[in-house]
Amino acid sequence: MMSFAQWGNALYSGEKSYAVIPNRKTFVGLAAAVLVIGFALVAIMGLNRSIEFTGGSQFDVAHVSDQSESFASRTVADTGLVEGASKVTRVGSDSVRIQTTSLDSATTAQVRDALASAYGVDPSSVQSSSIGPSWGSSVTTKAAQSLVIFMALVALLMTVYFRSWRMAVSALLALVHDIAVTVGVFAILQVEVSPATVIGFLTILGYSLYDTVVVF
Repeated sequence: MMSFAQWGNALYSGEKSYAVIPNRKTFVGLAAAVLVIGFALVAIMGLNRSIEFTGGSQFDVAHVSDQSESFASRTVADTGLVEGASKVTRVGSDSVRIQTTSLDSATTAQVRDALASAYGVDPSSVQSSSIGPSWGSSVTTKAAQSLVIFMALVALLMTVYFRSWRMAVSALLALVHDIAVTVGVFAILQVEVSPATVIGFLTILGYSLYDTVVVF
């Protein structure tokens, strides 16, 4: 039984090959199924968007001895001032971040004092901020517009360079396939989608196009 390295060398040298092209209909069908499943998962389960996209209030408590999520959630719930469940994240080795629905300035001050009292820290150790949903909506809209323009320009360039519009369509379909796989995984695992995650999506987009052009 050949090792992984030997198998790779055999593929590279042409000593070993697999009938991919004769079975292209099967592979294209599987890829189409992945596309449908990926976007269906997003439509059904949705994405776990971060506070930057949904809006809300955020509290960062520093120098705490208990970073348990249950303690922070219970503290916020006991105030009776916050609707719905709060999202708690550990930050570093001695800090906790609590995200809630949007609160007015008076309620924010009360929740901040309650957190400081519960954790036994000075109120100055609790930093609060508020993010409006309009920011995330604006960024999402501009990102979508930029993506459409970018893909149109890439399709035009590839059509001219390879002298075939089919090459451009193939590259864009491969790109959509890779994005569908990624967002499908995010929908299943409900991993938080933040601006940093969007940067990761753009990185995948770039590598997908790069690899396709190299193959062509």
